[in-house]
Amino acid sequence: MIRMVNKYYDDMMRTMQFTYYKKLKCYIRVENDLITFMGVKGNPNAVKKTMMRIYYGIVSIYFGDLSQVGLENAQAPASTIKKSRILSYPYWKADVDIVLSNLMSLWEKDIAPELLEVKNLNNYIDFQKERNIGVFFCCDKFLNNDALAMIMADDHSDFSDILSKYRAYYEAKCEEGLYSKSFIEDHCNALTKSFLNSIVIPRDNVYSSPELLLKARTDAENNKRKNLEILRVANPTRP
Repeated sequence: MIRMVNKYYDDMMRTMQFTYYKKLKCYIRVENDLITFMGVKGNPNAVKKTMMRIYYGIVSIYFGDLSQVGLENAQAPASTIKKSRILSYPYWKADVDIVLSNLMSLWEKDIAPELLEVKNLNNYIDFQKERNIGVFFCCDKFLNNDALAMIMADDHSDFSDILSKYRAYYEAKCEEGLYSKSFIEDHCNALTKSFLNSIVIPRDNVYSSPELLLKARTDAENNKRKNLEILRVANPTRP
């Protein structure tokens, strides 16, 4: 299966500056303190029908523990990369060429352009605000998430931009009769409180404390070192 996948993907992925990591069984691109990955897997079962999966995601190099992201099996914890989607296609073994070709087209036209627009840590923070904002929770607790990316990006946003987008979304649904105005107010107020207490205040606690700020920057650099080592020993070669 791996050789068949790479027959379709190698040239295109090299053009996009991805490298195949043999031990992780996926393609990875490391650039500007960001790790972007993509893999394809087949899951044969007892009958002849098989499920083909494409999975992908992006994290910062400062992520708490890259070994927990699940690059090699796409089993990312819910607190890490919800944007790491798994798209599944059933197929009969005789159709594997068609399925791989379709997945390649999906990646090239729809998925990769979106991921590759994330070019730096500030882009990444904006990207995750809309997809998995939970990766930035509790910065002052030094959890196994990506909150330290905010510190390394010197991010001071109040997250009002994403709150405005949520409000606009719910107001549009209100016009369709799906939500009441009171629900929108209650829900948006709850979101504002959650973002403030879970992201903004913990992050600002780090900025305001020399000790916490030093620990955050030290931990981030240590995470970067460990994560680069994980990738180094993962044998970045063509299979």
